[in-house]
Amino acid sequence: MNLNIMKKIIALVSKQLSPAGCKKCHAFGSFKNEANNKRKSIMPGAVYGFFVRLTSAEAKALFAEATSKGAAKLSREEEFKPMFDAVYPLYWGKDKSLGARLHNHLNNPDGKVEGKKSGTGIIRLCAYSCLHGKNIGCYCVVVDDFKKFEKHLHTAYKDLLKTKQSKI
Repeated sequence: MNLNIMKKIIALVSKQLSPAGCKKCHAFGSFKNEANNKRKSIMPGAVYGFFVRLTSAEAKALFAEATSKGAAKLSREEEFKPMFDAVYPLYWGKDKSLGARLHNHLNNPDGKVEGKKSGTGIIRLCAYSCLHGKNIGCYCVVVDDFKKFEKHLHTAYKDLLKTKQSKI
């Protein structure tokens, strides 16, 4: 993805903050260190998305591939629309801690994702032959209500892929 496309994605996502009733936050946090720091949340949650530039024929092929793998969120091809300039949203996600979750989505491991609950799936980007050789962009924004903002973005810019718990 080139810099101009990434700037447009940042602008489009940022414009959706106010309609969603959310605000951008600085990623800063603190915690009381104890012998067991499990379940401590240091940072505010974040919303992230994956994007790709496709021709209309490539978008149709990706929709067909995702559908055949049982990984299409959208039921009709017409719902999979570009946000701008043939840039399509592949997936919107949220996480209460930044980092590893984004990297998990890139691979297609056997079984569940290491260290994750059984109910957490990944989009398994490498499993889509239609996306091989494509430059895929990723954007993350820290917000005050990451659950609410993710839900809003699913409506504003419908994403195609859904997470799967097993290899596709």
